[in-house]
Amino acid sequence: MATPDTGCGCPPTAPDAPTVGGVHHVFITVNDIVRSRPFYAALMPRLGYPGTWDFAENGLAIGYLGTGGSFWVKQADAQYRGDTFSKDRVGLCEVAFRAENRAQVDALARDLPAMGARV
Repeated sequence: MATPDTGCGCPPTAPDAPTVGGVHHVFITVNDIVRSRPFYAALMPRLGYPGTWDFAENGLAIGYLGTGGSFWVKQADAQYRGDTFSKDRVGLCEVAFRAENRAQVDALARDLPAMGARV
């Protein structure tokens, strides 16, 4: 497990990453981080986030690190663990990742059901 540098505790970005105009990190909250771990561990390296900071042992979060930022999966607080997601409620609606070409998108879409996702 990597250890945070000084500052906000977020992973450092690549030296050539833009200093403004980009998203440094995104957090999503899940009901069961243990159940979510295998899915995101398989998905995030394919999306350009090969590194990890794993704080899930403490029931907290797993960070997937890329050259331009990070994507975090966080355990929901106990009082909210029964809640379900709706893209139509207030809050985050969508996160879209870049791909080099349509073939990458199609290949990932074919593989998602085997990773436990519903498409």
